[in-house]
Amino acid sequence: MKAHLKSLKIKITSLKGVKPSVLFKNAVVWLKKKWPAIQKKATSTEGIKYGVGGFIVIFVLFMIVQSCTPRKGTLLYGICGSFLELNLQYPHTIEHARVEQYRKAIRIYYNHLDSFGEYQREFIECAFVQDPEKGIQLETVFIDHIKPITKKERTVGKGRLYQVEQKYIDLFNLSRSPAAVMSQDPDLTLPRYEWKAVDF
Repeated sequence: MKAHLKSLKIKITSLKGVKPSVLFKNAVVWLKKKWPAIQKKATSTEGIKYGVGGFIVIFVLFMIVQSCTPRKGTLLYGICGSFLELNLQYPHTIEHARVEQYRKAIRIYYNHLDSFGEYQREFIECAFVQDPEKGIQLETVFIDHIKPITKKERTVGKGRLYQVEQKYIDLFNLSRSPAAVMSQDPDLTLPRYEWKAVDF
């Protein structure tokens, strides 16, 4: 064993100063020489067993990593969340509970504290449009409760939703807020929990 390690050390030290192109060329020559033996071993019963075993181990590791990695939302989620934070009285109390993502829209269900110190359960629905010059722009926003920024009458055909007045959306777009949100690499981690039937 010691003799084998010593010979390996000598081989490694002899490679110092050798150009990478020469190393690559030597590796290709070695692979061509050994290829029939490698192919024979790989297609043998033992080679197939090791191949299948290796594939299963890699697949299981991949699944574990995927299940532990938090799911990420789209940039639309970041923009809509930023609009919500800008227009709530206590934005630091917002807790996202659930997110529904669509191709050109997003719906965020959230909890927050109101001015009376009570928890409110609400949702916001943002729709977007792609402008050829300005990029992604907020088109319409609906909230399921009356707010200072919403119209006082429910929107026809939208159930119990109240539409945010266009001046607030235009102000958000004119301030180039969507572009600013996208450039700041926002946290797009989706919430891991759902609302629970618990009274706050």
